[in-house]
Amino acid sequence: MSQRAAGPLLSVVVPCHDASSTLSRALAAIVASDLPRELWELVVVDDASTDDTALIAARYADTVVRLPAPNRGPAYARNRGVEIARGGCIVFVDPDVAIFPDVLRRFAVSFAERSDLGAIFGTYDGTGESSKFFPTYRTLVQRYTHEQSAGLVGAFWARCGAVKREAFIEAGRFDEWRFSRRQIEDVELGRRLHTLGHPILLDLGVRVDNLRHTTFASALASDFRDRGVPWARARVGTPRGRPRDRIGLGVVERINSALLWLALVTLLIGSITADTRWVMTSGISLLPVLFVNRRLFGFLEQQRGFAFAFASIPIHLIHLLSLGAALAVGSLIRGILGESRPDALVEAYGELGVETWPPAPARQAMPASSAG
Repeated sequence: MSQRAAGPLLSVVVPCHDASSTLSRALAAIVASDLPRELWELVVVDDASTDDTALIAARYADTVVRLPAPNRGPAYARNRGVEIARGGCIVFVDPDVAIFPDVLRRFAVSFAERSDLGAIFGTYDGTGESSKFFPTYRTLVQRYTHEQSAGLVGAFWARCGAVKREAFIEAGRFDEWRFSRRQIEDVELGRRLHTLGHPILLDLGVRVDNLRHTTFASALASDFRDRGVPWARARVGTPRGRPRDRIGLGVVERINSALLWLALVTLLIGSITADTRWVMTSGISLLPVLFVNRRLFGFLEQQRGFAFAFASIPIHLIHLLSLGAALAVGSLIRGILGESRPDALVEAYGELGVETWPPAPARQAMPASSAG
């Protein structure tokens, strides 16, 4: 039986919401893949966009799925795309990254050569299109984090990642109940895949360019609202046996945040009381944080020079402070309200098993807390 008759080898699923500013470049990069076109299909899921996303998608995609309002986030959109995808391996690509021409081929070859793998994902190359300081800093920090964790990991990165269909289904798909925006739905899925025994490979040879233009204010808000708070509320742990897995918020990040808050509080007390002992305590609390992150700052210096690395220090410290506050708030919210839940009507449909299109979000078969 031919590959065409049996269905494509890969299905590329791109979730979109109001993505017209970057979607054309993202889809053009996918179409430029050096993997023969008959071996893969392109499915774009338009999550209730109000711009020209669907029209742009129609120029490139084999299938465009248009979901009605309200938009429910990339977790929901990706799951809907998988439902109509025909490939045995699902490739997730975000609408604001441009994959390299060899990415799809790398996924196909890796799965063929290592039948044990459940999922694969890549990382950023360089700094993308932006020459501005903050977007460059964010991209390089993500790249550094991935380089420190290369190999088998216990997480997933849906900006450019592939997963075997059977592993994805067994893990319960992306969690649509708790993650209604772009949050940590991919990392949490990776934790479940890891717990079920599906190896996940972080392949640094899988590269993408970052098309997203991030500002300091938007990144700070996203770190607090979409990363730290949901991480604590969902209790997404660090997988056992993975001391080098730095993807996510592990023990080191929590200790760094606690020490920084201690340094900030003691500095404020010292400023108010004019007592140098408090100021000294603040400095002593700060030193371990700088020491632990010295390799990151060295990497930034290597990539962009001393001035860039030096300017990144306060930005990174603020980032850690924000995450520490978010984890505390998330834990408090979980203690008071419990896990996040969908609205009552959607929950009722889910409990009753009413078949609708699009389907009501479904609960996960395995709680995320079992992953850590």
